[in-house]
Amino acid sequence: MIWESIQLYKWTILSALAIAPALALVGAQSLARGWSLRALVVGQGTSFGTYFGLLLVGWLGWVHDSGQPAEDFKQFIFILTISVLVAALIGLITIWIENRLLRPGDPSRPQAVMAFFTLLLAASALIVAVSPHLESHLASAFTGDLSTASDLESRLTLGLGLGVLGWVWLRWQRLSQAAFARVVLLKDGPGSEPLEITFSLLALVAMALTVHALGVLFVFGSLFVPSSVLTLVGGKSQSLAAFRWQLVTTAVLGAAIGFGVSLISTTLPTAPMIVFFQALVGATVGYASSRRS
Repeated sequence: MIWESIQLYKWTILSALAIAPALALVGAQSLARGWSLRALVVGQGTSFGTYFGLLLVGWLGWVHDSGQPAEDFKQFIFILTISVLVAALIGLITIWIENRLLRPGDPSRPQAVMAFFTLLLAASALIVAVSPHLESHLASAFTGDLSTASDLESRLTLGLGLGVLGWVWLRWQRLSQAAFARVVLLKDGPGSEPLEITFSLLALVAMALTVHALGVLFVFGSLFVPSSVLTLVGGKSQSLAAFRWQLVTTAVLGAAIGFGVSLISTTLPTAPMIVFFQALVGATVGYASSRRS
């Protein structure tokens, strides 16, 4: 029974095991830059963009998940493009709110950004209200139902996850130095702008694709839980190289165990299990690291 489930969802499982550590590394770099709230809003923006894309698919008269590979691929690329463009626009609006409407150090900055996040949640709910056929998609997109991810989505997520993971892994030192220069020295390092732009674009596409394939909760969990739990339990004195390995280990083991528990139980939702086990694994790895140091 378990083996049959693994065979049925093998591409979804592999995609989650690839994109989870990629998002964990992206989340840690976002945290180092003080972009956590921004990442939260942009993540919700990709979700809103996905719903808006699905709404446009209905307006255009296309049949979502028609069963025809060419047609489904065209719809998938269309929805993904809409999601990325909407999320990019929302990210720019968030930066504008932070930098233009409010003064640096203004205590109301986080509250204003969270108000914008709440408006995006309301907008998503409004889209679902005017399009009742999206209600089941909204629920599955949040909880991360295994059955909603097609093989096409999962394979694309797998490829993107491996690509983003490799890119961030190889540039981890440079990205960390750029974050230090931006936050501590209050200036951009030499040649860091192309690096920062590429990092932001890859993070945006990764979040948009993962929201569509694996759900919002999976994205937020993988972005924020590993780095936050490891920092909280293990402390901040560990080396960058060690922290990078701990992030990947936490994300991969948490996703693998969460998937396993979900498949065995058949009733427990996948994404919440992954988030819980990422927290548990992160706490264990962080504690072991603190004991060694």
